[in-house]
Amino acid sequence: MRPMSLYESGDSDGSVSLRTIMSGGSMEFVQNPVSLERLVDLIIGGGWPGCIGLSSEDRVGFVRSYLECSVHDASVFGGMRRKESNVRSVLKALARSECIPSPVTKVCRDTCVPFERYGPLILPGRTIGSESAVSYDTAIDYLCVFRDMFLTDDQPAFDPEMRSSIKVGKTAKRHLADPSLTAAALGAGKDRLMNDLVTTEYLLEALCERDLRIYAETMGAGLFHYRDDSGREVDAIVELPDGRWGAFEIRLGANQIEDAAKNLLDFRKSLEKHGASRIPDVLCVICGLTEYSYLRNDGVYVVAVTVLGP
Repeated sequence: MRPMSLYESGDSDGSVSLRTIMSGGSMEFVQNPVSLERLVDLIIGGGWPGCIGLSSEDRVGFVRSYLECSVHDASVFGGMRRKESNVRSVLKALARSECIPSPVTKVCRDTCVPFERYGPLILPGRTIGSESAVSYDTAIDYLCVFRDMFLTDDQPAFDPEMRSSIKVGKTAKRHLADPSLTAAALGAGKDRLMNDLVTTEYLLEALCERDLRIYAETMGAGLFHYRDDSGREVDAIVELPDGRWGAFEIRLGANQIEDAAKNLLDFRKSLEKHGASRIPDVLCVICGLTEYSYLRNDGVYVVAVTVLGP
């Protein structure tokens, strides 16, 4: 079982359905403002059923305790003994790689920074140092343990079965099971995220992709990401069982919607130009701080994460 989506926890009203979006249906103009402070609370509090009704501070304390218990459990998982310090290092390395396609070698490199309990905030995806704290084989073992403990939930790469010569990346995007775990591993509390919007946007992307996966699975759909050798990326791809698929960009601020929509339109044009066997049926921008959700004249949906539902 996964943590709750915003719809399940009552933090999204679900007035815009992913099912409707994926069918290309019409969309009513929806207004539902949300503050940055509220959004950060949703990120660091997580989708934990046991936290319903708790204060923001108590929810953060729960997540940190859960993370520490998970470190201990992983150190003895399957009857094998593992160094807790190394378990922490790999978890923090995964937190730095949140929402970024990261091969195991990169995870190893990122373990060179010691885990400091709720210590300095380090931007996700940043590689620091040159020597690894764990070997490649050890990292593989820990990644398998985290998967089996449901601590991680990676997002595989998507290949639209192109007939052209464009090379599509195969590396999965790394996710801890809930963005609150990533925030705790990075030592990112509310005040720090309120003042570090770059990291907040990474964690918002993780939250949106957590929810998209849950909503997609109600339709038998899968969640992927896209990246090719030209550097073109799309945050999330939802593919239905019948082969139809949608491309989603995730942004924090409403001022980023125009650029995100342009990226999606350019992505579709690029696939058409290079002879893709399939092009996206749906384009959508999911935004954290937009006051409005609507269908643009160019056919791109704009949806606030706090109104998205299954």
